Amino acid sequence: MKLRDVQDITHVRDMTVDKASRFVSRNKPHEITHNQAVALSLMTWHNTREDWLRLQACLVLLRQRPRRRA
Repeated sequence: MKLRDVQDITHVRDMTVDKASRFVSRNKPHEITHNQAVALSLMTWHNTREDWLRLQACLVLLRQRPRRRA
């Protein structure tokens, strides 16, 4: 799911990294945040308002920080 699609559902267009870190920890590894975003986007009909905001926060954080290569 793309960030724009989630923004259309939540009606929150100005989520910053600081706001996103309220829903999802900024210190989590990239893979955990990615897996959380995938899990929240699988069965969207079960998502509550908080789940949609958490998904949007994951997408904002994933867009913001680059992937680390080992």
